Amino acid sequence: MNVLFCSYGNDSIALIQWAHERNLKDVVCLYSDTGWSASWWSERVVQGEKLAQAYGFVTERTKSEGMLALVKRKCGWPGAGGQGQFCTAELKVIPALKWLELMTLSRKPPH
Repeated sequence: MNVLFCSYGNDSIALIQWAHERNLKDVVCLYSDTGWSASWWSERVVQGEKLAQAYGFVTERTKSEGMLALVKRKCGWPGAGGQGQFCTAELKVIPALKWLELMTLSRKPPH
């Protein structure tokens, strides 16, 4: 399985196109919904997913607790000095790793 972690920004669209042009097989485009995007972004995601699906790729989504809940749980907004990355880990990386683990456990081993 080839997993593309996609935000469906320009870089993600280019990555999807690159994977298609290289004829990659068994591709999953995984979008991490952080609950922290502009109101119009959901349409961008839908359009990106349609492109990926037109290439024969599978699209999946993860969902996190959301930025506001995370800030409340952490009792504050991420600060400067390298501490601003907790939101990426909590809202994107951890849900993606959980998804990968579930996918790995549910796939049958090769014969």
